[in-house]
Amino acid sequence: MPQEQKHLGLILKKTQYAEADEIITIFTRDCGKMRVLAKSVKRSTSKLQHALQPLFLLEFATVGRDTLPKIIRAQATEVFHVVSTDSERVHIWFVAAELLQKSLPDDQNNEQLFDLVTNYLRFLNQPDLSPPVLRASLVAFKISLLQHIGLAIHCPSSETHSPKWFSQTQGGFHTGNQLADSQPVGESVWQTFIGLRDWNYAEPMPSWTEIGILQQLVSQFVTYQLEREIKSDRFLVQSVV
Repeated sequence: MPQEQKHLGLILKKTQYAEADEIITIFTRDCGKMRVLAKSVKRSTSKLQHALQPLFLLEFATVGRDTLPKIIRAQATEVFHVVSTDSERVHIWFVAAELLQKSLPDDQNNEQLFDLVTNYLRFLNQPDLSPPVLRASLVAFKISLLQHIGLAIHCPSSETHSPKWFSQTQGGFHTGNQLADSQPVGESVWQTFIGLRDWNYAEPMPSWTEIGILQQLVSQFVTYQLEREIKSDRFLVQSVV
């Protein structure tokens, strides 16, 4: 009998496979991003159907060691209900999930990143977060995720009167001479980046004035580094005032 493997994870994507099956991409604490086969999950009689939902923290078991193990059991250990019932928070999670899906290799664990993602969902699940705070938190999440996967945005120590630029080819912020692809940034953008980079989800979110500009810079940086667009990011970037 095949030996079962137990995991803790978050669903990133579900794709229909055959008539009633799904291939589910899950970010797990022990194995990183993995794909599993959920047999007959779309049938009304499936015991897995109600557990295999986005915005559930899942304990699940699989069998098989090939490229597509079969999921045989799943149970939600935490449900992010506030996120799932608010359209803005759902969209923010779509951005985060797509970023994880496109930036992570398969079967490479990153426990610190998994803890970052679950802590971010717990932050998003708090009631009474304003839209500016929600969007600032997504920028902070992107900055932290890039650090965890080895693509941290470069930011040297600030020099008060030095010109400040953002360059994709230089890996982020720099001072001094302007390069061919450099974009000028103000001191407030620079300081907003530092504040969000150092912000902890357990702390109150400070009020930042340059979120729109920084959001666009970070989104462009992600696309440049991954050589792939995060399509679900378009709406949030375009709607920033």
